[in-house]
Amino acid sequence: MTERDVQLRLDGDMSLAELIDTTDFVIDFIGRKSISIGLDPSRDFDVSIRIITPSRFVCITADFLRRLYSLMGHILSIITDPPVKSLEKLLLRDETITLCKISYRGNNMLVIESHRQKGRRVLLSRRNLLKLQDMQWIINEVIAQKSNIIRHMVMGQTDLMAAYLYANIPAEKSSSVEEITAIICNIHSDLSTLNIVPKNEYSFANQIKLFAHKQLAECWHKKMREDGTAGGYPINDDVTAAAATADVIEWPIRLEEIDGSAMFSYTNY
Repeated sequence: MTERDVQLRLDGDMSLAELIDTTDFVIDFIGRKSISIGLDPSRDFDVSIRIITPSRFVCITADFLRRLYSLMGHILSIITDPPVKSLEKLLLRDETITLCKISYRGNNMLVIESHRQKGRRVLLSRRNLLKLQDMQWIINEVIAQKSNIIRHMVMGQTDLMAAYLYANIPAEKSSSVEEITAIICNIHSDLSTLNIVPKNEYSFANQIKLFAHKQLAECWHKKMREDGTAGGYPINDDVTAAAATADVIEWPIRLEEIDGSAMFSYTNY
């Protein structure tokens, strides 16, 4: 593998999607390398682990990271060997990620590369690997916490938010997920002030709105289809509207009729 092959350069598909409840650990401050752990909304809020360098990153699963840690002693011994130019040694490969050793600029390096997504590759030195090894237990602890506790909280709050928005914001029965997503994006950005989530529970409302609006819209859309009626209260029906207002009087978001159109307004208490 030549220097050109491993040169760190920006790639057209290297956009980094946002995660919820992200925890970051620095691997190399000067080299700007880090490991980021969070919940990926696009993957059913599963834990996603990203190793990030100045211009590239690679996504790995918690299972792959466990396998990497189990091989760490063997990997470190191989990385310590004298570098051999143009020699690439395969260490581990699964359905998405390849782990191999290469010689780069006179040093042995570990390459973690996606063989499904072009350009998703990072290089780690022996020093980087030792740092990862030092952080093994705290990283495992964070992964377990997000998998067993935070993920269930975020999914529950997403459903709770969808139920509240469905009951309080008008949307046509025929609305698509994309149209509902647009409605969500236009709602006041600080959803935590709506007190949708119980006060004794840590709120992820703002993160869900910002990073998981598509999943929130899908949940809202599903409730509309299950109920068989349009979301929101019919504003031009005085009796129904009054009853609805009585039910949600404590919420700082409410429906109003302005120039014959149903609108929702927000009050920040």
